[in-house]
Amino acid sequence: MQLLHLYTIIHFMSSLWIVFSADCWNYPTIRSKKQHEKFVSDCAGQKKLGFKDDGPSVFKASFVSESEFNKLFGRAEEIRLSIYMQNTNFVKPSLEQLQKVHVREGVPSFRIENNANLVDLKTPKQPIKAMPNGSVVSVYYFANGRGKDRHANGKEPFAEIRKLCPVKSGCHIYKDTECSRIDKEITDFNKFADKCANQSVIKGAPGFKLKIDLASFTSQQVLALFSKAEQLFGCFRSVGTYHRKIKFPRLRHIEACDEGETALLLENNPFLEEVIFPCHFTSDKSLRIRGNHILNARNIMAMWTACLQCDLQDPGEDRIKIDNDIKEVCESFPTPKNKKDYVRLVNTCSGAKKLLFNTKALECFDASYLPQFMFEELFRKVEEINFAINIKRTKYTRIYLPNLKMFNISENGMVLEVEGNAAMEHLIAHYDMQVPPDVQGTAKLAKNPVLSKSFWQRWNRTVCKYFDCQYE
Repeated sequence: MQLLHLYTIIHFMSSLWIVFSADCWNYPTIRSKKQHEKFVSDCAGQKKLGFKDDGPSVFKASFVSESEFNKLFGRAEEIRLSIYMQNTNFVKPSLEQLQKVHVREGVPSFRIENNANLVDLKTPKQPIKAMPNGSVVSVYYFANGRGKDRHANGKEPFAEIRKLCPVKSGCHIYKDTECSRIDKEITDFNKFADKCANQSVIKGAPGFKLKIDLASFTSQQVLALFSKAEQLFGCFRSVGTYHRKIKFPRLRHIEACDEGETALLLENNPFLEEVIFPCHFTSDKSLRIRGNHILNARNIMAMWTACLQCDLQDPGEDRIKIDNDIKEVCESFPTPKNKKDYVRLVNTCSGAKKLLFNTKALECFDASYLPQFMFEELFRKVEEINFAINIKRTKYTRIYLPNLKMFNISENGMVLEVEGNAAMEHLIAHYDMQVPPDVQGTAKLAKNPVLSKSFWQRWNRTVCKYFDCQYE
């Protein structure tokens, strides 16, 4: 009788063990730190670990210690979850026993990023197997070890890490650089362009939304920035800019700075002729290219092949209307203070009809910061401004303000000053240039030695019609 009772107890305990194992293969969704710690407590040492199919499938290693991580995954041979090891202080985490990974479509199996102390991730002796058959395990391995990572510094860099992603297209594995863990908003655009030009990876640190407006860079800087880029993780934007060519010749993967954001937005760029991508690259399908009416049709066809689900324009598509249009930006633009600001103004507001600075005081636009062609590109359609224009000591051969009708200023003062331009000859200005009726505007000409007869005629007929003109 006692033997029978003992047998019953053993059988019952075995049943509990089976149920316990099944729970660790179909574990409920975990989100909080406390839930992660309980998962470790419940399932440490199990060979099969997985979450239920109806919820998020990510284990966030930052919620546990390295010791707890190794207890949980040290004996795991098969997993049905993704492991995100981001921003931890782990040194030698272990996945040594891993043999199989069940892949969920659209979710990377491993994100191992920005772990400053990571020296040696223990990986399996043999490449793992992806389940179901034909699946591709994706591994994102960036900015680890700060130059101390054994995998990055060995004779065959990352050979061990690649065992986690046996299919090459799933491997996104690179050495640590400053440009692969950007965690602050970019304020010095020239410094950023110099630092990250010709880098393989441009990426925000986990948890930071890297947003880059290409209007802040010159065309040469944009070309250099992406010339060798293979992995781009951020939100890159070019709306209404002056850029003619944007090229990604070595791109392997591009992904937005956050879920629901756009990885690459190219919209309403009136001079954009070429957008070059490789024949094969991967993305999160969040690319949007619209309203670039002279963009080469061959570029668009190539994009359709590479990214069928991306939002791509038809060849010759006209400028489109968008909610957050450049119109809003250019009617409340920060007063430019240096060359970088002026170039950004041109790149952003070229083609705008209203160009207004976001200040009540009468500010001056200093044309000496821009070459003539950029000045003319900026003002070719401008009809209204709220600032004065100074054209002093430039190499300009003409003043080109063909549509400018209103200096919408609120106080008396100098609105147009043209002085010390050795090559200035011609004037193209709107016939009805004026200021508000209750304001007195002044225009000045001084020390421009080669002004043509037609310049003087137009100056007197247009500018001096409503302004008080002064001469030296």
